[in-house]
Amino acid sequence: MSARPALDAVVFDAGGTLVRLDFEWIAGMLAGLGVGADADAVRRGEIAGRRGFDAAIAAGADATGAGAPGVGTVAPILAYWGDMLLAAGCPRARLDEALR
Repeated sequence: MSARPALDAVVFDAGGTLVRLDFEWIAGMLAGLGVGADADAVRRGEIAGRRGFDAAIAAGADATGAGAPGVGTVAPILAYWGDMLLAAGCPRARLDEALR
């Protein structure tokens, strides 16, 4: 039996494999804010969140838009959650509260 080569890295697919968003909980949180979005609306809205995240990474902006690298900064995270909640039906006027 030959020796196995050393591993350089192990990659995990967190999105939907190791970590699952609780769409029902998110819908309940929105309901507590007076936003009528069910779990299916949040699930569909998550696609908009992915697109917002990708756009923020591509733009390379930090939270201030100063042009810092996108990965690991706040802007892509806010884009992900914000765009998902907006697409699910959260009014822009309630978005900051929902994000908190």
